[in-house]
Amino acid sequence: MLRLFGHKVADHPFADLKKAREFLSGLIAAEPLTSLEDLTHWLQSVSGENAFKPEHRAQAYLMIDETAQPHLRRALRDYLAATRLPKQQELRIWNVVDAYLQEAAGALVEVAEWFATRNRLSDAQRAVLALLTVRALRTLAARLKWMHLRYGPVERELWPLVTRVYAASERARVSQQLVTVYSNVPGDSSMQHELLRLLMFSACSPGALLPVEMELADRLISHFTPMFAAAGAPSDETPYWVNLGAASPPRRGPVPAGVTGPLGFFGAGPAYEALRTLAAEIRNSGAIPSALNLGNVYETDVVLAVIDHLEAHWAPRLRERRFARQAAKLRLTVAHGFDGVLDVLQLPPGVAPVDEAAESWIVENISAGGCGALVPSLRQDWLHVGCLLGMHYEGGSHWSVGIVRRLSRPDAQRMNVGIQVLSRAAQPVELRIETAYGLSLDTEVGVLLPPTHHGDELRLLLRPGVYVPGQRFKVEVPVGGQMLEPVDVVERGEDYELLRCREPEIF
Repeated sequence: MLRLFGHKVADHPFADLKKAREFLSGLIAAEPLTSLEDLTHWLQSVSGENAFKPEHRAQAYLMIDETAQPHLRRALRDYLAATRLPKQQELRIWNVVDAYLQEAAGALVEVAEWFATRNRLSDAQRAVLALLTVRALRTLAARLKWMHLRYGPVERELWPLVTRVYAASERARVSQQLVTVYSNVPGDSSMQHELLRLLMFSACSPGALLPVEMELADRLISHFTPMFAAAGAPSDETPYWVNLGAASPPRRGPVPAGVTGPLGFFGAGPAYEALRTLAAEIRNSGAIPSALNLGNVYETDVVLAVIDHLEAHWAPRLRERRFARQAAKLRLTVAHGFDGVLDVLQLPPGVAPVDEAAESWIVENISAGGCGALVPSLRQDWLHVGCLLGMHYEGGSHWSVGIVRRLSRPDAQRMNVGIQVLSRAAQPVELRIETAYGLSLDTEVGVLLPPTHHGDELRLLLRPGVYVPGQRFKVEVPVGGQMLEPVDVVERGEDYELLRCREPEIF
């Protein structure tokens, strides 16, 4: 059949699937981003070729998606390799990957729905449909993770696609059928497993994690997915719920009155205790079990921090907030980084930092332990989970020190930030290191953090590498001095270390 401009369907590279497979093999060793751009183009081309029957398009989509997987893994490694990629490079990786995942998800869902509407399906067709739904949900889960790697926003189109895959799988009764997802990736899966994996990732507050920690959380969730629980009613093992007909993300807690539709309840189930057992094993041995595939080599402290985060969200009962939160509307002047905090702490009372050194945010809620703020715009690309902040509340008389604990984007222009206050009476200090020969002649600069709340410990901020275990510091003060005995490093950031210290002894 002739097409416009004299093009014949037979000339299309995917008209013959055997030749298409040979054609795609040439992309395996190519540069990842260029290959993903090419594969996105071929998904669009196959989708737009009306002469291809749905069964033919399904096979073409599956072949293209299989070819894309090593390139997606390489792109993710490159994205996470450096803590602060140049903005242009970061955006290029993200945009290319997201464009592919968006196109692949739409294509897979489209043909899955076509198969599901057939009155009778052969065993072979049912197997293809089961594979299509699993691949579609895995692709949607990957797109959700990539959205969170930039802290959102999560596109509204994602959740309708999830519900469409679920509906197609349920209609054809293939939701629990196990399939080999990719030929070069070990392990079988089903639509139900992939749906639980996606929902559990969404429910684990990824906005409170660094990008590399999000990848670790996704790997751990994948490892424990077969143990997750799903039910038709809430329980300690299934505290989360999702309206499978409303195209919305999952929630935790009671279902609001008036909510109708096919409700599904889910949770960690037996995986909660298995996760705690894993944490105990790592702490006791100091090593990551070889059976746990995390995709890369990570320090045990990093893995344990992510496990602790997941444990808090998988628990039958959520941890209670230490401090009550209240709504508020006030301006917050913010400086960032160790040097930025030092600079503002040394300002005379009532003197504001220069415009280039500070941002102006809007506090929306506040508690004794921190606040939630809205960032209307960010002049530079420095904001990330774990970032150190100097904060001055409108009308206040002093600077506080805090750490960014959570990020999310309600839209492309704004950012929501959750901040933990470390101290409301931080003090820049000069320190001398105690050695076997006495005190060092040179001084180091630190930030002393007196306890903000009763029962809190004294803490000290230093630049990375200053502290060596076993050291003590003398704090230089106008009269006499104080000795600090660091106990351990409780947190490390890009440009700081936070030490927990014993009560100083005056000498």
